Amino acid sequence: MENARALPTRRDVFLDERGAGLRVTWHPERDLVVLSVWQDDGCVGTFRMAVEDVPRLSELLAAALDGRADPAETGPDPADPDEGRST
Repeated sequence: MENARALPTRRDVFLDERGAGLRVTWHPERDLVVLSVWQDDGCVGTFRMAVEDVPRLSELLAAALDGRADPAETGPDPADPDEGRST
C-alpha cells in the first residue's frame, strides 16, 4: 500500500433543512480547504479556499453568531443581484 493516498485529516458535513449537505475538507498537504455542496449522493459544486482566507471566514461566522456582522464591512454579495441596491 505504498501508493495509497492518505485521507484528509479533517472533514465535517453540515446538512440544511432541504437535505443538502456542505462538506468541509482540510487538505494540509496543499494548505487548502475544500467546501463542497452535496445533493443526495452527488457533489454539485466545490470551492477551494486558500488557508490564508480561512481566518477571515471564521471571523465573519463568529461575528454573525455574536450579532455583530456588519454588511458594510463585507460588502454586497455578488451572488445576490438585489443586494446593495437602494429602493
